[in-house]
Amino acid sequence: MAQGGSSAAGRVTVYSVTGCPRCLQAKSTLHKLGLPVCDVDVNQHAAVRARVRELTGCTAVPQIFFNGVHVGGNEDLQKMPPEELQRLVLLVQEKPAPPDAPPLPEERISHTAGTGDGASELSEVLRNVILKLYADHLSTDGKRVDYKAMSQNSSFRRYCELAVQLQRVELMSLGREERLAFFINIYNSLVIHGNLRLGFPKNVWQRYRLALPDPEPLIHFALNCGAKGCPPIKTYTPQGIDSQLRTAAEAFLGNDDGCVLDPGRGEVKLSRIFKWYKVDFGGTDEKLLVWVLDHMAESPKKSCLQSLLSAGNVRLSFLPYDWSTNCSH
Repeated sequence: MAQGGSSAAGRVTVYSVTGCPRCLQAKSTLHKLGLPVCDVDVNQHAAVRARVRELTGCTAVPQIFFNGVHVGGNEDLQKMPPEELQRLVLLVQEKPAPPDAPPLPEERISHTAGTGDGASELSEVLRNVILKLYADHLSTDGKRVDYKAMSQNSSFRRYCELAVQLQRVELMSLGREERLAFFINIYNSLVIHGNLRLGFPKNVWQRYRLALPDPEPLIHFALNCGAKGCPPIKTYTPQGIDSQLRTAAEAFLGNDDGCVLDPGRGEVKLSRIFKWYKVDFGGTDEKLLVWVLDHMAESPKKSCLQSLLSAGNVRLSFLPYDWSTNCSH
């Protein structure tokens, strides 16, 4: 949870996920208004995520509250009449958040876990170190990395020490959720590690995707191979991993990097990830489009896709993929 600085009496609460473009736009708008923003990553707080869905009836992010007043998502914020927005700004500036304001995560005492050989324990220690590195050296959209600065960070040296222990971990004891979170986090961090230690890939064939025992279509929106066309980088926990991955897919499909609709031409343009791994999404164009529709957040974009599919004769194509390295400099 991050809080912007302000002398206002109340707060604006934004329930978001890392890398969501709509979340980033909303938070940027609110910060420009000089408001204190409590940014709650719902992927990291399952209980809060469930409560927010009860309060709003929405699964999409962001969900924005001015003190106890629910504004809605980013589109609602951007389209709000100036006089209404000003009224809410004054509300936050002059009045504290009421007792029944939307929930914030309970603050937990942080501690350093042991560094034994257990995969679950090592995964959690690595995740915490990686979170620190991501916070310091990842762009706000989660898609670019300041590799030079990261290589000089003491946390990266700590990460390298921990990474050596990966060769000794026993993975057979992990359950499905633990294994998913472990491999996604390790994959993304080792790609960064490899770029720093071995240099950037010279061609697409030097990039690899992780294989799991059973098909897990949602991992394609969590793995980042170090290219600009990849989904944003973030970490995952075994608790609520399916919900976290679902949210990542919704954010990816809500972005023009993942899906673009052209109603006039009856065309759906998808990321090439869907072309390369079509078998994971049903194997045919028809099943792929249904999968995409089923995994979109409720939004005008989803309604548009529903209309296109209902009309039939949809033209499917795939967007260019940006293989350039995701270095921020």
